[in-house]
Amino acid sequence: MRLFAGLVTACLLLLGLTPCGAAEPLKVRAGLEQNPPLSFVDANGKPAGLLVDILNQVATEQGWVIDYRPDTFQNCLEKLQHHDLDLMVTIAFSQERAKLYDFNKVNIISVWGQVYTRPDSTIHSYLDLDGRRLAVMAKDTHHNALREMLEKFGVQPNYLIFDDFSQVFTAVRDGKADAGVVGRFYAIKNEEKYGLRATPILFNPIEVRYATARDTHTELLNAIDASLTRDKAQPGSPYFQALERWLGISSKRGIPDWVLPVLLTTATLIVLLLLFILLLRRQVQSRTRHLQQSLIAQEKSQQALQESESNYRELVESANAIILRWNPQGEIAFINEFGEHLFGYETGELSGRNVLETIVPSHESGGRDLTAMIHELCLHPENYAVNVNENIRKNGSRIWVSWRNRPVSDKKGNLTGILSVGQEVTEQKRAEQARLLLDQAKDAFISTAAHELRTPLTSMIGYAELLREAKADQFSPDQRLEFLGEIADKGQRLARIIEDLLDLSRIQQGIPLPLHRQQEDLPALIEKTVTHKAVIATQHRFCYTADSDTALTLSIDRDRIIQVLDNLLDNACKYSPAGGEISVTLQRQQQNLRVCVADQGIGMTPEQVAQIFEPFYRADSSNTGIGGLGLGMSIVQRIITAHGGQIWVESQPQVGTRVLFTLPL
Repeated sequence: MRLFAGLVTACLLLLGLTPCGAAEPLKVRAGLEQNPPLSFVDANGKPAGLLVDILNQVATEQGWVIDYRPDTFQNCLEKLQHHDLDLMVTIAFSQERAKLYDFNKVNIISVWGQVYTRPDSTIHSYLDLDGRRLAVMAKDTHHNALREMLEKFGVQPNYLIFDDFSQVFTAVRDGKADAGVVGRFYAIKNEEKYGLRATPILFNPIEVRYATARDTHTELLNAIDASLTRDKAQPGSPYFQALERWLGISSKRGIPDWVLPVLLTTATLIVLLLLFILLLRRQVQSRTRHLQQSLIAQEKSQQALQESESNYRELVESANAIILRWNPQGEIAFINEFGEHLFGYETGELSGRNVLETIVPSHESGGRDLTAMIHELCLHPENYAVNVNENIRKNGSRIWVSWRNRPVSDKKGNLTGILSVGQEVTEQKRAEQARLLLDQAKDAFISTAAHELRTPLTSMIGYAELLREAKADQFSPDQRLEFLGEIADKGQRLARIIEDLLDLSRIQQGIPLPLHRQQEDLPALIEKTVTHKAVIATQHRFCYTADSDTALTLSIDRDRIIQVLDNLLDNACKYSPAGGEISVTLQRQQQNLRVCVADQGIGMTPEQVAQIFEPFYRADSSNTGIGGLGLGMSIVQRIITAHGGQIWVESQPQVGTRVLFTLPL
């Protein structure tokens, strides 16, 4: 025992870890990076994580005292190089780092890098990173590996450097970066906390180990390796308990013990075989020179082919498009992950299934027979080089896809399959349909507007020609005044139509309707407007009621409010039978005045009510329907909204219509 204690003390002196006394335990200064769940300081300020638990287990066995010193990853590495730390807790192994630090030999856990973005991001592949702000951690292995890979593809993000993964996730969440690179295990514990989503961009599988400065503290690494070697061979050991606790990985046996000797034996045999080949090649060099050159050329070709296939596979899987290959019978031979995700299927779920009734419905919503189209495409794909059709997702929803189809043939020219590349164009299709409907509405509007303008113009011209060509005594003064009155009325109607068109132009350009506010007695204004309308529309009965305490003034545009009332009263007269009652009520509410114009007319369906405020819409647009441009209610709504009020319609077919609006007090 004394000899053993002496040896321990001597080792400590050699390592520079001088104990306070012979009985005091060895103190190890351990750098702790904030990288959960591998290593971090928890909410109680205590070191925690997978590698912390494993190190604590070794320390308990060896009688060490671990002095954890939390810091950024970069600072920990610098302190390790300057011997301010004895051990780095969490560090990815690489050949470059092995030149600067000593690592324990037994791998603890394998991790990989992954790119994360916000849920609304459009980043789905490596190519999408070009020109984007990419947050990375300084001296992170994943960062360096991704940078090298992107440079090969000519993708150049704008790198933003941070001290740890938490700063990377914070920058992405706050919109300071478009995407961020983190280790997968850190992301598992934190992606929901920061509200971020994983992209399909995975790369750089690496091993996580412990490290010390070069040529120092090898006994620490040896003790760790001995503990890991023992625990990895025992299911249920502290090592597997830590995996279960931090990563949810149950204990399973690793690679069998016989695998490594077999691999070493195989490698030795390969080396011996290569030596034999080299020796044989030297003996018959003159006769095998051509074969050697052929082998070198073939090797280069194979390597180029493998690189090409790797690049192609990576581009196919990360392409932001559907890549589909199917045989002439309609069966799916391949579809990339983007296509599977777009159609709502799991990986491999579509393989071998027919495109019909899986991603292509039998008929489009408009009635087009897609079964016949697929059959014709399989027979003559050259006729469908570009094709747009409706597709169906797993949940039954419909989308539109623009396909580019290319036949695939064997050496004999026989069709073996069809390669289809698709882009979703649902929004473009909807926009196209909306433009078509708008064009139809504009055509109808132009026709209606021409009729509405021609009618008063014809009357004005007719009366003007009568007055111009009439003899001095042909018409009495009263008749002449009547003709002039008709001309004036038709002119006012034209002026109103033109003003409505100007208001519509302002609305479509996003220009607010001009208001000239002044204090007005709203109840008196409504009563005067209703009285004037009753004098003109004698075929209807008008009723106006108001609360007794509504005699007050509001800041309104007098002419615009009269325009609203005239329009609502005109509509009530147009769509009400002769003799029907049109009522106007005014009520005072807590914060506003409410006006209601009600009629006993033909009413409207719920579908008509839903469109009543759209420009150019008329409830009855048939040839025998009531005239009008369909602009009045749209402009009325903008006038009320500009005053800070609200307007809505309540109607039932064959019962009548109530139009209500409010104006704030």
